[in-house]
Amino acid sequence: MSGLEAQLARRRELLAAGARAVGWKVGFGSPEALARLGLEGPLVGFLVDTALVEDGAAVSLAGWTRPVLEPEVAVWVGPAASIAGLGAAIELADLDVPPDDPERILAANVYQRHVVLGVRGPALEPAALSARVTCGGDERLADDVEALTGRLDEVVAHVARTLDAAGEELREGEVVIAGSVVPPLEVRPGDRVRYELKPLGTLELTLVG
Repeated sequence: MSGLEAQLARRRELLAAGARAVGWKVGFGSPEALARLGLEGPLVGFLVDTALVEDGAAVSLAGWTRPVLEPEVAVWVGPAASIAGLGAAIELADLDVPPDDPERILAANVYQRHVVLGVRGPALEPAALSARVTCGGDERLADDVEALTGRLDEVVAHVARTLDAAGEELREGEVVIAGSVVPPLEVRPGDRVRYELKPLGTLELTLVG
């Protein structure tokens, strides 16, 4: 069984047990990661409601191996995999196995642990967006939110093609978080995070042990 097949089988189990589908995520979509792993497009994982946390929440990292935070753009999917809206998103991932085997990464849902989704805004041109994230004493800026992710419309199209090839479907109303707009930040208990995606909104988190 391929990594994606194993991942989607786990998703079906979660949905059968009562979880609600939220959407999808991509990872390892930066030019450096694609080249290092020999990929033609980013890896695709799933999002369900049991992974959602609220803006402003305190999130425990207890038991995690290598916690990583990624400020992202959330894309709400419209008809025929179009972009119907945009917003801020934060993903928390745990790099609990070495990031060197795409099939293993896929089977483990691309390290996904938690996601925070901001308010859905209009489908602005990505060039109109800019990002600022502060975490502890670290600050990172992105004037081009597609520099590491690739074009948002192409990310959504890639997710749709990947799912179609696996017998799944990208559905209208789902959310795709499109990859980190800055290099991922390694985080630890005690960190306070603020992510502003201008002009769409701000998200905050506190990380605890």
